[in-house]
Amino acid sequence: MSEDPSRTTYSQQNTRNRLRDLFDQVLELPAVERCAWLDQHVTDSDERRALEGLLSADDARGFLDTSAVEHVARLGAEEVSLVGLIGQQIGAFRIVRPLGQGGMAAVFLGERVDADFSQRVAVKLLRRGLYSPLEQRLFTRERQVLASLEHPNIARLIDGGVTAAGIPYLVMEYVDGLPITLHAEQARLDLPQRLRLFVEVCRAVEAAHRSLIVHRDIKPSNILVGTNGAPKLLDFGIAKLLEEDTQSVTVGVYTPDYAAPEQIHGGAITTATDVFGLGVLLHELLVGLRPTGTPTRRPSLRTSEMPRKASDQSIRHFAPAQLRKQLRGDLDNIVLKSLEAEPGRRYASAGAFADDIERFLNRQPVTAHPPSRAYRAQKFIQRHRGGVAITAAFLLAIIASLGLALWQTHVARQQAARASNVRDFLVGLFDTARANLPRDQRPTPELLVQLAAKRARTDAGIDAPLRADLLRTLGTVSLSMADYKQAESLLDDAIARERKLGLAPASSEWIDTLVQRGNLLQRTNRNAQADLLMTGILPELRQQDSPAAVSGLMLYATTRLYAGHADEAVAVAHEMATKATRVLPADSLDAIKAASFAGQISVVVRHYKESVPLLEPVIERWRKLDLPRDDDFAQALNNLAVAKERIGDRAAAEALYREGIALRRRIYDGPSDELATALEKFAIFLTKQERFDEAQPLLEQALAMNRKVLGPDNYEVASTLDTLGVLENSRRQFAAAEKDLRESVRIYAAHASESGQGEDLAITRNHLAL
Repeated sequence: MSEDPSRTTYSQQNTRNRLRDLFDQVLELPAVERCAWLDQHVTDSDERRALEGLLSADDARGFLDTSAVEHVARLGAEEVSLVGLIGQQIGAFRIVRPLGQGGMAAVFLGERVDADFSQRVAVKLLRRGLYSPLEQRLFTRERQVLASLEHPNIARLIDGGVTAAGIPYLVMEYVDGLPITLHAEQARLDLPQRLRLFVEVCRAVEAAHRSLIVHRDIKPSNILVGTNGAPKLLDFGIAKLLEEDTQSVTVGVYTPDYAAPEQIHGGAITTATDVFGLGVLLHELLVGLRPTGTPTRRPSLRTSEMPRKASDQSIRHFAPAQLRKQLRGDLDNIVLKSLEAEPGRRYASAGAFADDIERFLNRQPVTAHPPSRAYRAQKFIQRHRGGVAITAAFLLAIIASLGLALWQTHVARQQAARASNVRDFLVGLFDTARANLPRDQRPTPELLVQLAAKRARTDAGIDAPLRADLLRTLGTVSLSMADYKQAESLLDDAIARERKLGLAPASSEWIDTLVQRGNLLQRTNRNAQADLLMTGILPELRQQDSPAAVSGLMLYATTRLYAGHADEAVAVAHEMATKATRVLPADSLDAIKAASFAGQISVVVRHYKESVPLLEPVIERWRKLDLPRDDDFAQALNNLAVAKERIGDRAAAEALYREGIALRRRIYDGPSDELATALEKFAIFLTKQERFDEAQPLLEQALAMNRKVLGPDNYEVASTLDTLGVLENSRRQFAAAEKDLRESVRIYAAHASESGQGEDLAITRNHLAL
């Protein structure tokens, strides 16, 4: 039986490919290590003899003990390293520095020396090809074709030749840019921007295919994006021409992670090979990962595997759930079509690949999706949302009018039942405070909140949504009264119940509860936890226009400030103020408070001159509109007092300090950390003027309040002790000063591991030393 010639050719080609790969690997080893390597990796005796023959032939030319890099570096009689080439001239160009090394070449930055103009280029010295007639022929044909290849997204050939030592070289356009995947990450390109950039790459590859050149090694490092945002394809210089003699040895120039199956198995190289490489590149651009094994898994299913480390060139700033939704469907199908194992099942060309991406961007049906009427109708609706929406609106209006009466009846019944439940709840609650009780037995506001919380948890007549609302409201009330323990219990209960109800992450109720929880954490010196909580819901805060979102941004600005990110805090405060103008009525209490917050942030970051014109109009409007004088008003007074003091207006500052403290005494009618803070700031103001007799009682009051409300080991207690110790030292009350400062050091030391707390400890130790 005669042998199939095509099968013989294919087998020979595979054998040559394997020998070439083995020869490349063993050639890089020192001569003393090659025998052991062959024993371990080459068990076939015929292959062993063939490799030893190749090594002997190479050794006969004097290169057996020379690495591939040194082969390239040989420009004269003596061998030098890559760095040793710096300053030498090749053709009309001087070598400046190495740029990199690849499987076929070493690349250097060069500059022209024989012209009146400056020109920077990439000089590519082929690692191999000096001694093989095949590679010499590839090099000659490469130059001929590249000289005619012109495209704005392909690095052009400028010059080429052979050095005096017989080293072939190419002079290419120098591209100063980043690999396409790294550029997409650093520029934080969104999905449409990545796809449009990829389309430009496809169009460039298509242009090369029209010149009968297949790239065969498409990968991110061969596609650089410059500062102008335009991609440039490199290394067409090692491409194989389509009309190459099919009986010749196939040179295995490819990167395994991006290689098509036919490259790995020694099959025919066609334009479909580049389509596969483009598919791998698109997969990496979309999910930050390359397809592994047989690429049949949809990219949308791999979003959970995206690398999240800062060093990874991934799309880590995308939320996996959001990205999964965008990839599901058309993009999944497009990527999988480009990665088909059979070349005939892929896109017919790089241009067809690009066309399908553009159809996706234009919301048109893509060829990668199985055709169906439902799919085409869906795409039609996406492209013509306006017209379809108007038509649908008319139809819905007709349908809605039929069921409107029934729906209104149902809603009315629900609202009536809920109103009845709220009425019964309030009547039952305030019944405990009826006037015929003795005065000493009438419930305080704190006791009323406790009674209300107990009833909200146990009353069987309250439905689940109302129960969660009541617990959240009562938690907010407890927070305003500085009853932090009860506030935390109520808010945690509300969060658990709302989570059980399945409230949407962007619902105003859920956002409001989490913001109140964040306020509690921040007020109780757990700023890091509050900051983490607000960071987690920041996308919802920015997307939602509601009072709760305004409050959330206000809190986030505060937590960022306490975390040491002052510039970011100011930016978030301005973002909050902009949202407030859209959401809140102009003269409402919440709108006034939002306007005052930006001024207060300016005070904290010590922009005193800028804060005064922000706070003064707000306080004036507050008085003019006769809005409630609550703790937020007192806080605005206190911050304006600080600003006035720092710009030298002490009289105005003292009046504002006193007004704020008097208001807080009326609000709290007892110990409060907010009142303690106001007392301490006023005491510091008095101490600077050496009015010690007035300042010391205020500090002692503040210390007692902080210890009672926050606990004896709280960070704010340490701060107040430090302030009091400094004052006592100034009054020569050394024993008392030493006692208070030692206690302050002890508390600060217990908090020393917390971010940003070491400086306060050092300052207090210095005060103790004094």
